Amino acid sequence: MTNSPSASEMASPDIEIGASPFSLEHFEKVGPLNRLLFFFVRVFGTAVMYVCFRYVARSRPRLEDGQPYIIAANHISFLDPPALQAAFRRRIFYLMTERIYRQPAVGWFFRFCRVIPVRQGSMNRQSLVAARKLLSRGQVVGIFPEGGISRSGELRRGHPGIASLVLETRVPVIPAAIFGTRNALPAGSLLPRPKAVRVVFGEPLNFDDLPEVQDRAARRVQLREVTERIMTKIAELQTHA
Repeated sequence: MTNSPSASEMASPDIEIGASPFSLEHFEKVGPLNRLLFFFVRVFGTAVMYVCFRYVARSRPRLEDGQPYIIAANHISFLDPPALQAAFRRRIFYLMTERIYRQPAVGWFFRFCRVIPVRQGSMNRQSLVAARKLLSRGQVVGIFPEGGISRSGELRRGHPGIASLVLETRVPVIPAAIFGTRNALPAGSLLPRPKAVRVVFGEPLNFDDLPEVQDRAARRVQLREVTERIMTKIAELQTHA
């Protein structure tokens, strides 16, 4: 188990929200054909996780139908999204680094999954708009607050995009710690390995205790606090190795 950074090191609230890198058009509708095809993709992916990676999900919460949630986890492999999805029947809509989203070989699949691309190092306005719309419709949004894969496996700083989304929507945040995906699909590897994968979930975090503020400086303090609380909980869950 690697040493986790302190809460202040994990929270980085000074990143500006930039311009949009994409169009929102294909997020507006998730039609019946897309839902049907995604059902088969989810079932197949879940079966692969259990059969090939001896998948275990501990303390998974019950996601009430029609209720919005944000799932926040550490990020150590491209297998992390299917590892989280395998724990739930409800569809998770992920935010993803734009660089990966735009790769020609796999970009079509991410568009099919309705992944929301974000610029690395920032959370742009239009990405937040897309995530808010999904949450307003009672959907589940998955976020990796570190902003990218940790090559070392250690938990890195959290970006304030998730805090901004939480403060605007007041949606419960479900923290999670992912284990084993880094060994199952290491960075740079094209073929996965049959290594055990495990996810540990924490109790939902609520931020209703934080008042709405208009002052810019006060909001920055809140962004820092929300980010720290989420990242600290993920770090605590990582001790359950």
